[in-house]
Amino acid sequence: MTVHILTECYVDTLLVETIAPAGTGYNHQHACTKVLSTMNNKLADRPAIGIIDDDKVEPKAMNDFKCIKIYTDALKLYKHISRAHYIIKICPAMERFILNTAQQCNISPATYHLPTTLSELLKVTKPGTSKNNISLKQLFCALKQQNAENVCKLAQWIEHLKTFPYQPSIDSL
Repeated sequence: MTVHILTECYVDTLLVETIAPAGTGYNHQHACTKVLSTMNNKLADRPAIGIIDDDKVEPKAMNDFKCIKIYTDALKLYKHISRAHYIIKICPAMERFILNTAQQCNISPATYHLPTTLSELLKVTKPGTSKNNISLKQLFCALKQQNAENVCKLAQWIEHLKTFPYQPSIDSL
């Protein structure tokens, strides 16, 4: 069974492709509203996982989801009230998640020729080219190899939901 995985931005796509490779690939959508719209309209009868930032303004479509798990202050897992649809929110947003996670592992993004400030990292992660950024990929691989807590939990959630989209074990998430 195919579980469709939709990501909000290119850097989200690169991260999840690096830590939890998908057989069919990830479907980049350009915005959290598009992730939710695609899930509701094109994937209504199929299992799907959306990966989005915890934006300041929550899309109206999130009203159909209930938070079922929170991990540290970095990850929130939501389940649609009637479908096999899940949303994983990266908190507060991907760039801060990257910097915080690297700091927790004593890894400097500068080691991978990446900026160490939020404003400068945003310049690297926002363009479409970030999906193929080797420096970001190397950093994500290093975080995974260091068993970065939030990265490992994100990968575990994705893998578990891909395996058990209709009846995930909330206790094992």
